[in-house]
Order: sequence, then structure tokens, then C-alpha cells
Amino acid sequence: MGLAQDLAEYIVATDFASFDADAIEWAKWRVLDVCGCALAGAEAPGCDMMKDLVTDWGGAGESTILAHGGRAPAHNVAMLNTLMARSHDYEPVEAEFEGRGSPAHISGTTVPVALAMAEKQRADGKRLLTALIVGDDIAARLAVNSGFDFDLGWDETGTVNVFGAAATACKLLQLNEQQIFDALGIALNRLSGSIAGIFDKTLCYKLPMACSSREGVFAAELAQRGFQGVADPFVGPRGYFSMFCRNHSADQVAKDLGREFYSDCVIKPYSACRITHPFIDSALAIATSHDVDAGGIAAITIHGTQFGAHSFCAQPLPSSEIRQPDAAFSIRYCVAAALLWREVAPLHFTDESLRDPRIRHLAGCMEVVADLPQREPGDNQVRMEVTMSDGRSFSAHTLVGKGDMREGSVNLSDVQAKFLANARFAGLDVVKAEQAMAMIDRLEDLEDVRSLMRLLVKGENQS
Repeated sequence: MGLAQDLAEYIVATDFASFDADAIEWAKWRVLDVCGCALAGAEAPGCDMMKDLVTDWGGAGESTILAHGGRAPAHNVAMLNTLMARSHDYEPVEAEFEGRGSPAHISGTTVPVALAMAEKQRADGKRLLTALIVGDDIAARLAVNSGFDFDLGWDETGTVNVFGAAATACKLLQLNEQQIFDALGIALNRLSGSIAGIFDKTLCYKLPMACSSREGVFAAELAQRGFQGVADPFVGPRGYFSMFCRNHSADQVAKDLGREFYSDCVIKPYSACRITHPFIDSALAIATSHDVDAGGIAAITIHGTQFGAHSFCAQPLPSSEIRQPDAAFSIRYCVAAALLWREVAPLHFTDESLRDPRIRHLAGCMEVVADLPQREPGDNQVRMEVTMSDGRSFSAHTLVGKGDMREGSVNLSDVQAKFLANARFAGLDVVKAEQAMAMIDRLEDLEDVRSLMRLLVKGENQS
């Protein structure tokens, strides 16, 4: 049997009893984190345009738009909620499979799809978690075994995320094996997305992930109606691995399928590209350990590997206006923010923060050099030296950025604190935020997902 058939059988056969406690707990962390990121991103640049478009399209009120309220068809709501979750580059990242990783952003697609479709289906929390864990697992397996590289030109959030979204939607729609097989074949025809949005620092960086949500639901709902997919969407001569991948391991995707469950494994502590995180960690270590006054900094020397110091995050800040994408994908901005504010959160990417002249000063003091050894592919270790105007010098060395769930560098309290901070930033009532957090913590006991969605809207509850 082919991979698509294996995955279809797996989606049908897997139920809530299939998962161990860790898989369930980590899934709830991802739900909480993505919901908070969507709340924080509700007013981010471009989201109002997408919201207006979705509202203008109209249609059946199947699912709830997070933060704003209002209802629209599930596929459009999933797309919009994903766009908001992606907006501060703050949602879970780094797919994991057998100890190997990939620079993926899966949860920001699968969680909004799971919420929108569970609400549409009036599903309970166990069905939502089951669909999410299955969708995340499939997307993570594909991501890590795709051999993804930024040099390929396409954005992985516009490829594997579509399959993950389709699997999640299929499970919530309770499709049979043939329908799921067809949905995966339809999904192949909906893959898209260039990495150019990140290199160019435009709002287009959000679209591959957002559109993956919409296209995954589309594939599942079309297959539900009997639309036929392609014969071999993954390993055929015109399938995913042949068309999109260079050094792939397609034969590993189904290994231990149904026994091991994979997903994004990093909860981001900072609202910026993951590449910037070890740089931020070093800056924060210096600022907090030595009570550094950012105004007294004379020079900042940053040593990195080829991966980090020559990445798209190492580009100079624009000489004109700094926009949120410029900053979120900038080592220089994020290090300056960490030294200045001792935190890197959505608040530090508002127009007021972006225009702060102290950022320009600190960025102008920086030198970023790629002179650390590359211990392994993707190694992003950082050593930073800060010299003060009075001659004092401080340094810090970071091997791996904080936030990995499996390595224990983030815990439930961290995830909850991040959610509440994002909810406050969004203007969500604190009582509703705490109620939503408690509901997600016991999500497997929730009888109807609609109860949760009513809490994730500012103002009056939605019916």
C-alpha cells in the first residue's frame, strides 16, 4: 500500500485512547499558545484587510473569528485566525521526528483549523484534540522528512501545513478512508507559497500558513462530497516528494505510525523569528546579569554560525521606516529590543516601539560576524560581547534558544503566562482569559467547543 493509503487508514483508526499523557498535554499547550498568539495578532498589520475580505464574502456563520467576534464559513475563519496567529511570528515552531527537526510552523495552521471545524461540527474536546494530534503528527512527519531548505524557494508552511490541515479537518468530519485518500490527493493541488515574503520582509510571509488552513478544509469538504483526488499524492512521479523535495526521506514518514506522535516542539518565548532567539537569549543574559544601561553601550559584537549570522535575519535594518516584518526577522532589532526593554513581545513591535530612536542607535553599534563553528546543520549558537562607554565589557554564550518542550526549557507556567500576556495585549477581559485558559487545561472534558470560542472574543459573548 502507498503512503496516502497508510495515512488514510491511520486517520480513521486513531482515537483519543491512542495517545499517551504527554501527547495530550503538549497538544493542549499548543492550543493555548496559538489562541493567545491569535488574540495578540488580531490588530496586527494586514489582519484588518483579511477580516474585511472574509466579512464581505459572507456565507454561513459556521465558526467564530477570534478576538473580533462575528462568524463566517469555517474555511475562511480558519484562514483569518491563522493569519492573526502568524502575525507576530510567535506561535509554536520546529517540527520534530525521531530527534530530527525542521524549521516548521505547523500549529498555527492546525489549531485554527481544529477550532473552526470542531465548532462547526459541535464537537467535544476529545474530538478536537484527536484531530489536532493526528494532523500535527502527519504534518511533522512530512516536514522533517522533506529535507526542507530555505534555498529551495518555497515555504514549508504552504506545503506540509495543507496536508496537516486536511487531515485535521477530515478527522473532525469523520470521513472514511476513501474520502480521506481523496482529500490528500486534492490537497496536493492546493500547495503553494514562496519564502520571498520573509526575505523581502512583507506581509506576504503570513499567507502560506493562512492559506494552508483554508485549502486543507477545502480539500476535506470537497472529498466529503465524493470529489476524486490524484492516485499518489506523495511518492508518485508527480507527487509531493518528487515536485517539492530534494534530499527527502519519504520512506521514513510512516515509521511507527500510530505509536509515536510528533508535532511542533518549541513554544516561542519571544515574538520574533526563531533564528533570532539565541541572539535574544544572549542579550537578555547580559542585560539582566549586569544591569546594563542600554544608553551606555558603545559596541556590540555578535558571533554566530553561518546558519544564523548569514541568514535572512542578519540583513541590515532598512534606512527608512522600520516595519513589523523588518523587525521580527532582524537580529539587530531583536537584540536592541532585548537590551533596551529586557523583553521581546508584541508590545515591542508597535509603531511607537519601531520608531524609537534608541533602537537605531543600538543597531548602529552592532557587528554581526559568522565565525563560530557549525557543529551540525542548523547550528545557531551565539556568543555576544557588549562594551560599555566606560570601558567595561560583558559577554554571554548561548548554544540553543529557550522554548523546547521536549528538553524541558519551557513549562506549563511559561505557556500560561505567555497566553495571559497576549490576552492582555489584545484587550481581552482578564476573567474571560482565565476561564478560557482553565477550559483548555481540561479540554478533554469539554462537551462542546463552542463554549470555549465564546470566551476568546472581546466584548459580549458570541452565541
